[in-house]
Amino acid sequence: MGLTGKRVAFLLETHYDNLDFAHVIRKLNESGVINTIFGPNLATIFGKGGRHAIADKVFNDLDVNDFDGVIIPGGDSPFQLRKNQKVLTFIAEMHKHGKLIGAIGTAPIVLLAAGILTDISVTAIPRILEELEAAKVKIDPQGVVIDKNIITCKTDAHLMGFTKMVLTQLE
Repeated sequence: MGLTGKRVAFLLETHYDNLDFAHVIRKLNESGVINTIFGPNLATIFGKGGRHAIADKVFNDLDVNDFDGVIIPGGDSPFQLRKNQKVLTFIAEMHKHGKLIGAIGTAPIVLLAAGILTDISVTAIPRILEELEAAKVKIDPQGVVIDKNIITCKTDAHLMGFTKMVLTQLE
């Protein structure tokens, strides 16, 4: 694949979903994508189950001009990310520029908070479904949904399809 040099930001907070993160970043790395992990500080970010990642940069360093895409793993992390104005501004700018936005599991709530789900269909897990429906977001029951530049993934069972779509969109 011609993905060498493409740049993707991963946004992580405490209790991110380890499988979401590990699977997608590994596949992107294997394809030549340059991945940067962003966190609240330059420290260890603990995921669910005791695994961890170390932030390469902090959220204040997010710049839409530096990336071709962004991935937000699920877990509890998105509930914290949606409260961070720098993250929300970055997501809104990525959308404005038509750049890839990937959201897994609970992560569509970050897209909702960034105000980018108008006329966009997403998939959702039951944990966030009520909140998205209350905001009149279009819900598609499929495991992976792509609408414009946004790719959403319902569960870990759909990660292979999600990752394939991410790689295709980055080409």
